[in-house]
Amino acid sequence: MNGDDWRPATQDEITSYNANGNSVGQGTEGYVQKIDDAYYTFVSEAYYSYHGSTITETVFTNNYEYYEQNYYYALSKGVVDYPTKISFETKAFAANDIGLAPTTGADAGVIILNMDGTVTGLYANEYGMVEMPLSGNGFTTYNRNDEKYQFDMTITYNGHTKNYKKGEAITDGFGTPSNIAKLINLAADFSQFHQGTVLSIGDLSDEMGNSPLFFDYRKNVYRRHASHYNGTQADFRNLVKASDVQDLITVANNLGFNHIHMGTKYNGNIKGVGLHFNHGHDDHLHIGFTGR
Repeated sequence: MNGDDWRPATQDEITSYNANGNSVGQGTEGYVQKIDDAYYTFVSEAYYSYHGSTITETVFTNNYEYYEQNYYYALSKGVVDYPTKISFETKAFAANDIGLAPTTGADAGVIILNMDGTVTGLYANEYGMVEMPLSGNGFTTYNRNDEKYQFDMTITYNGHTKNYKKGEAITDGFGTPSNIAKLINLAADFSQFHQGTVLSIGDLSDEMGNSPLFFDYRKNVYRRHASHYNGTQADFRNLVKASDVQDLITVANNLGFNHIHMGTKYNGNIKGVGLHFNHGHDDHLHIGFTGR
């Protein structure tokens, strides 16, 4: 389940694809990848604007189309209404068989079907955590690894122990493969309804899945978030419009996110599952799963 698994679609697959009312022609590429008993076909279609016989503009639209495993077989038997296709631009999957990562030896991680038809693999580290990309379809990140260790420290978490040196960056962009995939999908799904609106994602967990440390200079001690443990929570910068926040929460709930904190100004205005309103989140959103 990596980039080498992609191949050009066969003529039979193109014919079957067209038999379902689609049109694959000049300027179009089709690729097929099977993931978890489903087919994902990448299609890049070219639309031309003409002035007389001269092409004045070419617009390419890229998207994936999803079919269940038996789609092409069903088409070959004349069952053209099985199943309904689903189109999307980007999709991420938590996976157990990305391949051998050269530095960690891990096989698990995240597979991303990018909107340009390429495939990206994010490998889990030795603690089973995956680092969120700095940017992607519909999202960017802020304040990544912005804190540093003020002195040498030894930290133990979930049975793992690691020594950190003074001046070393405190990691804060890691999550479980499942959560990283869902965050990538949250941004991609939201962007389909809000073109041009980019989600800004902040703290997740550290490289071991622990809540990231930050230094309290007033008390000269380290503190941690009350949550952000186990790689299942993420901070987001507030969106300008309350209607956009509502749409984001709806998409998040549809993906299974059920532990959401936001400012008190949204109390009574935003509806959804797992919502909590408090002053500690007046300046940002917190989206994750039940637990710490």
